[in-house]
Parts: sequence; structure tokens; C-alpha cells
Amino acid sequence: MKEEMTMKQIIKVRFLNEEGEPRGREYSYYCTTEIALGDYVNAPVTPQHPDDITERRAVVSQIGVSQSEIEDFKDRMKTITERIE
Repeated sequence: MKEEMTMKQIIKVRFLNEEGEPRGREYSYYCTTEIALGDYVNAPVTPQHPDDITERRAVVSQIGVSQSEIEDFKDRMKTITERIE
């Protein structure tokens, strides 16, 4: 039986465009689920307007990102809690 990961790891994702292709720069997130490079996730985002979406589909581009890379903005980071198909 697999042990469930309870510690947050730091990952990077790239958001997908309308065609489902990764685009733009990478964004850092905490992740509390078992994850692999190339997995798809729903990444929480901060809505700019009341009717904006709160999640966007993204692909995992890096795993095991160093804590030092997020020091300047770690208090604003969001958490990914599950993979999607």
C-alpha cells in the first residue's frame, strides 16, 4: 500500500491554452498530492473580477523546486490538491 504524502512540495506549472497546449511562463505552487512531470492539475488562481474563474488547467513542468526560489512570494502561494485526467 502506498503511503500518502502529507508534506507540501513545491512544483511549477504552465497553464494550458484553448487548444490544450502549455503556454507562457511557469508558476510556482505548493502541492499536497503525489504528482509527476507532465501530470495535469487544476491550479487555483486569484480572480480579478467577481465573475472570473478560480481555477485553470495546467501541466506540471517541475517538481522539487527549492524553497529559496519562492522566498520572496511564499506567503502568496496557493496549493494544488489533486491531479486531473
